[in-house]
Amino acid sequence: MDASLILRDLAEARSRGIARSQRIGRTVRALTLGLARTGATEAAELEHRLVEAVRAAQARPRVVAVLSGSGGTGTTTTAAGIATTLAALRSDPVVLADAQTGTASLSARLAGDRRRPAAPTVADVARHGARALPGAAHGGLGIVDAAPHRDPVTPAGLRRVLAALTAGHAFVVLDLGDDAGDVSRLADRAVVVTAPTAAAVDGTRRVLDRLWRADPAAAGTAAVAVVCPEPAAHRRLVRRLHEELSADVARIVLVPYDQALPGPGPLDPARLRPATREAYLALAALVAG
Repeated sequence: MDASLILRDLAEARSRGIARSQRIGRTVRALTLGLARTGATEAAELEHRLVEAVRAAQARPRVVAVLSGSGGTGTTTTAAGIATTLAALRSDPVVLADAQTGTASLSARLAGDRRRPAAPTVADVARHGARALPGAAHGGLGIVDAAPHRDPVTPAGLRRVLAALTAGHAFVVLDLGDDAGDVSRLADRAVVVTAPTAAAVDGTRRVLDRLWRADPAAAGTAAVAVVCPEPAAHRRLVRRLHEELSADVARIVLVPYDQALPGPGPLDPARLRPATREAYLALAALVAG
């Protein structure tokens, strides 16, 4: 099932005022968090098709790289949103791994408690393989934290990490931040995270160019997540992305402003706006398709 075509149909339906109802928002919230509610089956057919795209069987494990052309655009939050959506909707294992070095604990951030023990790091997995693999502690999602500055992981070590993770998970979501290097070459799908500013658009173009040089086929399936850091309209910048990046309309997803996305603070999926959950559902469908 082609998620791009589904998203295009959904966009056209919205433009006619058909598919933007509170009922849809409630249904997406229920589906993406596994909260079964009466009336969920009454959701719009297009939303249902997106969920089906996320749940589609995979012939082999898939590695998803989430990266950015500049810092502070919301790469970690977007990676977490995609990974939690995949874990909530799929029956097979999903893991979120921080491939950066020295960043704050993902496990503590998702749990909202920085006092809890951190998850194993990518350095642990590189060193010990399957013995260090995480349990699914966050709503069915496994977590691998970043390597500390004192124990960085080499490119060869990261390949060992991916070999261990793909052996036990259907999806491996990598948070690469803005320092991806050649790591994106190891991924099957890429999500480029950007902010609605001219500088961020330029950085996104550079990242997409780099992806294209590394693997034209993979670059052609890349998605762009435009994360809005404030409650303002950004239609002109989104239009510029469509025009200047020559991207498929369906592969640019707007993640709206949401007070429950507090930057470096704890991430609580249950507090997200329906529109935010819907954006993560769209991104999850694109990487699964």
